[in-house]
Amino acid sequence: MERDRIVEAIKQTIDQTFDAADAGCRERPGEVDRLVYFFLEGLPLIEDQFNRILGPYGIHSTLSGIFCHQTPKVEPHPNVQAKNHTCELGDILFLVTYGRVLYGSYLGNSFLVQAKEDVRSIAGNLQEHLYGSSTFIMGN
Repeated sequence: MERDRIVEAIKQTIDQTFDAADAGCRERPGEVDRLVYFFLEGLPLIEDQFNRILGPYGIHSTLSGIFCHQTPKVEPHPNVQAKNHTCELGDILFLVTYGRVLYGSYLGNSFLVQAKEDVRSIAGNLQEHLYGSSTFIMGN
């Protein structure tokens, strides 16, 4: 029902935290700098916006994140032609729960996000193959 407002809240938070990274870093912030700012400042902002949007429907959400940049790693089976042999699975794992325990478990969603400053940076590497295929197993 409120999908557009939720998407807009996320977009605004990304912009706000990236601006904060621009202002807070001595040099031009890179991908990891932007991720850290988003993780530390953005998650509470998004949770607050979700609750403002969903509150009138009696829904309270909790947003958590796990910063997992560089781990875990995956490798393709069988091997594929790529610039690298392993790659990270994602950068941030999000977990959103709604309300209270329902039927002995929480109602919620989770998703793993891979952040890129420039999507063209995955061209020809293993991550490009990963996103187009599901034939990977976890590595160390």
